[in-house]
Amino acid sequence: MPESTMRILIVEDNPADFRLLQAMLGEVPHASIELFHENRLAGGVHRLAQGSVDVALLDLGLPDSQGLETFTRLHATAPHIPMIVLSEDHEDWAVEAVRRGAQDYLMKDQVSGPLLMHVMQYAIERKQAEEALRESETRYRTLFESAGNTILILYEGNLVDCNARALEMFTCPRSEFIGRPLNDFTPPYQPDGRHSAEALIEKIQGALAGTPQFFEWRHRRADKTFFDVDVTLTRLDLKEGPCVQVVERDITERKRAEEALHHANQELSMWVEELEKRNQEAIWLNEMGNLLQSCLAEDEVYAVLGQYADRLFPNLPGTLYRLNSRRDLLEEAAAWGKPLAVEPEFLPEACWALRRGRTHMVTASASQLRCQHLGEAEMHPYLCVPLNSQGETLGLLHLQEGPDEVIKRWETLASIVAERVALAIANLKLRESLHIQSIRDLLTGLLTRRYMDEALERELRRAARLCQPLGLIMLDIDHFSVFNRTFGQEAGDTVLHELGEFIHQKAHNEDIACRFSGEEFVVIFPETSQEETRQCANLLRDGIKKLSVYHQGSLLDGVTVSIGAAIFPQDGWGVEMLLAAARAALARAKEAGGDQVVANGDRID
Repeated sequence: MPESTMRILIVEDNPADFRLLQAMLGEVPHASIELFHENRLAGGVHRLAQGSVDVALLDLGLPDSQGLETFTRLHATAPHIPMIVLSEDHEDWAVEAVRRGAQDYLMKDQVSGPLLMHVMQYAIERKQAEEALRESETRYRTLFESAGNTILILYEGNLVDCNARALEMFTCPRSEFIGRPLNDFTPPYQPDGRHSAEALIEKIQGALAGTPQFFEWRHRRADKTFFDVDVTLTRLDLKEGPCVQVVERDITERKRAEEALHHANQELSMWVEELEKRNQEAIWLNEMGNLLQSCLAEDEVYAVLGQYADRLFPNLPGTLYRLNSRRDLLEEAAAWGKPLAVEPEFLPEACWALRRGRTHMVTASASQLRCQHLGEAEMHPYLCVPLNSQGETLGLLHLQEGPDEVIKRWETLASIVAERVALAIANLKLRESLHIQSIRDLLTGLLTRRYMDEALERELRRAARLCQPLGLIMLDIDHFSVFNRTFGQEAGDTVLHELGEFIHQKAHNEDIACRFSGEEFVVIFPETSQEETRQCANLLRDGIKKLSVYHQGSLLDGVTVSIGAAIFPQDGWGVEMLLAAARAALARAKEAGGDQVVANGDRID
């Protein structure tokens, strides 16, 4: 589309939803837009009647109109303006609106600014294609009626249409002409002795088979007079089915009219085919988008893309790369079509699209900048689209074509696919981050108290079921309040962080290490006896005592811990009982001077 201001009408009665859409569109880079807002059907009708918008976003549920009536009224007011339905929980209404003429629909909870911009651009292009198709049909009909020669349309041997010139030539009113077999206007035999009915059937069958028929023919007018013509029979595929077009004219005019009609038919078929492709692409994109939003892992995202890529990009091989966790290497995550001569993994600097943060397209011209990750493969047109979401690069979509293809026609579709895949991956990463934050203490990296309560209850049930012991220790930093007053709270946070790292490193895979409160920690040892628990506690105590903690370049020495140990089942059967036993043992370790391990029931001299 040309670089110009896109005028967008948003028919939405919810102010919050309108502000959200306004904010999303405002964040799209390099987008020039002008928004018009109406919150009632009447206002939307009035605005569309003025013809001052390029595209309309509709909420079907309005105070003065509900459901499909909203779309029907607005579409009837401005059928030439592409409309996109925004739905929150009535997807069936949105799908029906698309069937009735809407260009597309989006679920409100799946919308982002770049995605919305791409969908609107896509809708405008499709609407332009529809208008071009209608103009093509009008031109075809005009050509049909204005042709200087006789033109007839036959379907199953009967006349179904003709131009005015035919009625003049046959001297017959239209009402008595259409619907009759062409053989009614032919003498029984032709001048060369051929039987007219049999010869005409043979020619019609040849034309329907796809072979144009050229021959001389004798007709009989309604007034019983005869006339000879040069006839051309060609097959014409219309919505009723295969038809035969009959053109009767002299030799001079025949080629000119034939060429014009052939061009009109070709253009009509091209637009019909293009519209069918665009409609099918829209369906597949929506199906893929719904599946992507249902994915629970990144591998599922790549599997969904692999399933739909062959449909969306037929005969177009491609690869999707993901950026690894260190963000220093692109790794192949999905591939489709013919295997490509590209690297399975490469540095981000090897791709111009990732360097620039935007789509990079290379045609067959050798003078263009070529990405290094293509290696020494034969030069083919290709397209690299970065997977960006909320300012973060998540991967790369790479497409290649044969030397005679036009890569530009895939750019818009590839951008939409990349946007949807990037949005799905970003949502998964956000979900994973929130989950980690909910169970991990940010300062120490250990599990939270809430997680510990649930885990301890679960492990106690398991220990009781298997008749196995379970050890639990509670650690507390000795004289931590004095330490904080002496060195400052930041130094105290550094100690907590280092202790958390140390405990996490020393804990086994089956152990559960948690931050219990301020400077208190709890470690759960499943299937561990009292003596084994005591040994583990002493190893931690000794290791912490030897730990070197630095803060702002200074060594913070003298960090020791007191540890209280409790064992299931002898010290308690429930969570609170076991924690209380461990806390009591910890208190005794503190009273004894700290820097020691005390189990519940130990005697201290």
